Amino acid sequence: MMNKIIIVTTTRADFGLLHRLVERLGHEPGIDARLLATGTHLSADHGNTVDEITAAGFEVAIPLPMELESDHRGALTRSSAGLMDRISAVLEDQQPDAIILLGDRFEILPIAYAAVMLGVRIIHLHGGEITLGAIDNKIRNAVSSLADLHLAATRQAADRLIAAGAGQDQVAWVGAPGVENAISLNPASRDDITAATGFTFCQQNILFTFHPETVSSISTHDQIDQTLSALSRFPEVGKFLSMPNADPGNQMIRQRLAAFRDTNPNTWLWESLGHHLYLSMMKAVDAVIGNSSSGIIEAPAFGTMTVNIGDRQKGREQAGSVITCRLDANEIEAAIAKALSGMAKPDLDNHPYYRADTTERMMAAIRAMLA
Repeated sequence: MMNKIIIVTTTRADFGLLHRLVERLGHEPGIDARLLATGTHLSADHGNTVDEITAAGFEVAIPLPMELESDHRGALTRSSAGLMDRISAVLEDQQPDAIILLGDRFEILPIAYAAVMLGVRIIHLHGGEITLGAIDNKIRNAVSSLADLHLAATRQAADRLIAAGAGQDQVAWVGAPGVENAISLNPASRDDITAATGFTFCQQNILFTFHPETVSSISTHDQIDQTLSALSRFPEVGKFLSMPNADPGNQMIRQRLAAFRDTNPNTWLWESLGHHLYLSMMKAVDAVIGNSSSGIIEAPAFGTMTVNIGDRQKGREQAGSVITCRLDANEIEAAIAKALSGMAKPDLDNHPYYRADTTERMMAAIRAMLA
C-alpha cells in the first residue's frame, strides 16, 4: 500500500531546508511523495523561485499560486483566506495520508487548518522554537498544536513540545536540516559566485539579510534605516544584500535596499541567490548580518560570525559565534566591527541545532508514524 505525502514549500528558504527530505522521500518504497509549491515561489516580484526548484531537478507536482497583492496586513490576510480555499480543493482531490509543513510562515497556517478539517495528518518541522520579535512565533505554536508528528531541531524545542501536550511518541529530536546542509555543502568558489552574481569580493565581506520585525514598537522604516546607517560606516567592506521575505513591511525594506545599493560603494543587491549559492556565499564571507534564522542556524556551522540585529530571533538558542545587538545604529556598528575582527571556528558539538544524520532521523520518525 502506497502512502501519499504532500511536501509544502512556500519560500526560497524553506525549500533549501526541505530538499534533502524531498529527495529521500522520493526514493522511499511505499511512499508517493508530491511537492507542492505556493507562496512567493510563484511570484514574479519575488523572483519566481519555483524555477530554482525545477532547475535543481525536482518536479513540482502541484503548483498553487497565491495572490500577494501587497504587503499590508489586510491584503495578506485575504491572500491567506484564498490559499485556504485552494489548498482545500487540492487536499480533497489528492487525498494524501500526510502533509509536511516547515516552520512558521504565515502561509502555512491556512494550510494546516485545511489539513485538520479534512483529516490529513500534519508533519511539522522546526516547532517548539521561540522567536518573540515576529508573528511567526504565534503561527509556529498554532501549527504545532495542530500537528500529528513533530520533527524538532533542538533538544529544548522537543522538550517544549512535550511540555505543551504532545506525546513523546509524536516528537522526534532530529536536528536542523540547515546544519546538515551546511556541513555537507560542496561550495561554489569565489570565482563562481562572482560569475553568477557580479559581486566583487573585497578584503572583508558580509552577507546581509533583513526581514521586517512584525512584533515591534519600532517602525519598519526605522528598523531598516538604523541598520543601513550602521552598514554605511563600512565603505571598504564588500556588502552583498539579499532581498527580504514577503512579511508585512517588506516593500519598504526593498526600496531602502535599492537606494542604499545605488549610493554606497562595494554594494550588491540580489533578489534570490538560490539555496546553493546562498550557503556558498555564507561560507565565503567574514560575517552574516541581519535578522534571518540562517544566521543563527547555518552560519555557525561554517564558522562564520553572525550579527543578529533586534528582536526578530529573540528566544532562539544561539551558538557562541552569534553576536546579538539592539536596533540601534551605534550598537550595530560596534557588533559588525567585533564580528569582522576575527573568524569563529565551527564547533558542532556545542551547536544547539546540530544532530548527526538529520534526514535519516526524520525518515525514521515518518516511517513510524505511517506504520
